[in-house]
Amino acid sequence: MKLNNDQFITKIAVFPGVFLNGGVEYVVEEIFNSMRDKNIVYDIYVSRNYEGPKDKQLIAKGVRIFYIPEMKNLNPLKYIRLIRKMLKSNGKYDYIHVHSIHSGVLNSIAGYFAGIKNRIYHVHNTSDPLLKGLRFPKLYRFVSTRMIRMFNNKYIACGKDAGIYIYGNKLVMKKVLILKNAINLEIFKPIHTTKYRKIALDRNDNTVFIGNAARFTEVKNQRFLIELIYEANLNGDYRLLLAGDGELKDIYEKLVSELNIKDKVYFLGNITDMNLFYNSLDVFILPSLHEGLPLSLVESQSCGIPSIASENITEEVDMGLNLMTRISLTEKKNKWINQIDRVISIDKPKLEDIAKGIRDKKYDLDSFKDQVLTIYKLKVEGAKHESK
Repeated sequence: MKLNNDQFITKIAVFPGVFLNGGVEYVVEEIFNSMRDKNIVYDIYVSRNYEGPKDKQLIAKGVRIFYIPEMKNLNPLKYIRLIRKMLKSNGKYDYIHVHSIHSGVLNSIAGYFAGIKNRIYHVHNTSDPLLKGLRFPKLYRFVSTRMIRMFNNKYIACGKDAGIYIYGNKLVMKKVLILKNAINLEIFKPIHTTKYRKIALDRNDNTVFIGNAARFTEVKNQRFLIELIYEANLNGDYRLLLAGDGELKDIYEKLVSELNIKDKVYFLGNITDMNLFYNSLDVFILPSLHEGLPLSLVESQSCGIPSIASENITEEVDMGLNLMTRISLTEKKNKWINQIDRVISIDKPKLEDIAKGIRDKKYDLDSFKDQVLTIYKLKVEGAKHESK
């Protein structure tokens, strides 16, 4: 990264967890992109000991990647000491920016004892799957949320519901910044393509294409979709396109084989042209058990694709384009199928109306960049950064 020595350099340490492919990874990268023309040092500390899919690309842009152990592999005090030592040895940071739910507070504590004055905590979810495996989850949540407020002085959430989950309603109303997950409207827009429809066998003009893009984990609930497609094809012609990868992929592939629907369900892996994926669909479905504010639903609506989500996903994800439907996971699958048949026949909004709707709700990159520069006090050209 080329720096102008005549200007003040802002140094930022970022802790996004494992950092592979997903919504948090996208936000971390877009925060960097919003500031890359400024004098910054952007260091990402990833919780793994191997090269990830984005590492080379980010390093080529000037980002530094540091590999750190997962928290579960060290006791909390040893972990805090290690991170504190790394933060102090890698340079005097102006900011530490932690992307987490509860456990990331250990990084905030390390940042506090490393003398970092600006400590940002950034929440992306409305539930924490880690709590299920704990003996005293309520106590853990009580202590960690208070430590988050104690050891940080800047609070961010992807949406109001995510903010309330960690910070509480009172703090959200007073101090929490809602930084919405933004998309590139030049990429995610309605276009005509059949790229991913061509993958499906024995298709015709009446075949309904349903899509999902997420890691194969329990919380993303792709099992529900596979079972839904099985029932839908008893009396119709539906195909399911699954983009992504994850630890449950083999299990889901086995389920598809057991249900004898290998010609109805297609596993696409991680794909890079998501705009073409969305535009190949008739409907996009996200039946998650819980989410913060999933970027995929903003992207699908921006492409003009009718979208259905479980009621566990916040209402904030509705872009006001008459493209969003939410259904309870407790409803029978027939109701989901009926909603699929209903939404694919609705009139889609015009391109200019979609762009206006996304911008009005501040999910565009220009709005995102403006907020990022304000957070890091880089909004005024040539202004010297001042730590509080």
